Amino acid sequence: MLIEKNSAIVLKTYLPQKYKLCVLDNALGKVMGVPNREDVGAGAFIEYHAREQQNLYFMHGIEIIDLPMLLAKEDLLFVHHVLELCYFFVPVGSRIPRLFTLLTALYTSGALLQAIMTKKIFLFQLFACLGLYPEGVQFKTPYFHQLTIASIDNIAVQQIDLVIEQELDDWLLNCIALHPCTHNFKTVHFLQKNRII
Repeated sequence: MLIEKNSAIVLKTYLPQKYKLCVLDNALGKVMGVPNREDVGAGAFIEYHAREQQNLYFMHGIEIIDLPMLLAKEDLLFVHHVLELCYFFVPVGSRIPRLFTLLTALYTSGALLQAIMTKKIFLFQLFACLGLYPEGVQFKTPYFHQLTIASIDNIAVQQIDLVIEQELDDWLLNCIALHPCTHNFKTVHFLQKNRII
């Protein structure tokens, strides 16, 4: 039985070794799917019909709606970092509508996400959506609280001093360190201090 057409962002593809995708679906959350086509890559925004069978979704009628081309052209590492964090931090079956909405900014706000500071704040909001907050008094400031609710549009025009940027870097690295498989992350070097954009 086919359910209504779903929207999803492809977090990881196992093609061609395995015929499987990991997607963040707007309605189903993070799920594993078996696609009916092979040309679906990580980062693709797709629509499809799905049939569930033993916690696996057989995907039919897949349409690639969008790709984060503008952002990937400028900073492919950032796009892969976001996808990797979602793949590792979002539990299978978890539905986090605010996270899905945030990720759509990869497709609609590509120009706004070109500044390194805006990218870091985007990552901050990703962790906030997941409910991850590092320990420490320095992370419990009104500024960090404001960042959780600010829109990407408003953030892009704000000036941030070096002390706040260092605290934000520490915040992000502390969140990443919370995951037991941090050593498996391939894109964590996105946050290196000497990175220039």
